Amino acid sequence: MIMNIIKYTQCCGLDELYDLTLNPVESIHSVCHFRYCHELEQAFIMFTDAIINGNGMRLAKYIRKHGLGTIVETTHRKNPNSGNTMKVWLWGINHKRLKEWHGDNPHNCEDMGDLPD
Repeated sequence: MIMNIIKYTQCCGLDELYDLTLNPVESIHSVCHFRYCHELEQAFIMFTDAIINGNGMRLAKYIRKHGLGTIVETTHRKNPNSGNTMKVWLWGINHKRLKEWHGDNPHNCEDMGDLPD
């Protein structure tokens, strides 16, 4: 079951990862599934989170710690629609390291399901 959602943008080099979970490993498994099991490699993935949740900060920290790419992040801003204080991260994927990471973990392509319609 895919816990996080990958959403295509109008740019073929950028996708959005949303509905982040508490566990950054689940988020990265979702990315690997879409990138490598369906051969849809993008250069960048954007993700956002309300600061109170901390999921985005945990994911960015995990990516940096494991050398899975570079992270650029914005300052905190209040979302006028929800009132939440939020942040945006842009992940420049290191595909070589991410493929190595994916190969070192027990999840494979079959256990993640298919692309959404």
